[in-house]
Amino acid sequence: MEIASFVLEICFWLLLFGAIFFLILSIIYMDFMIFICSILMVISSILLACEFRLKVYDYFMKKD
Repeated sequence: MEIASFVLEICFWLLLFGAIFFLILSIIYMDFMIFICSILMVISSILLACEFRLKVYDYFMKKD
């Protein structure tokens, strides 16, 4: 179970960094489709964190 959590966390960070990269590209090239892709990647990474209850999600949501 620990290996699966690690793999899912790697997928989460790859999606998040990919979204940031696409967001920077959309600002540089002023392309709306790249911006839409980056927003969709951010949404999918948040859904991935919510679905599998990763440590990152628990850290940000329970930090009161």
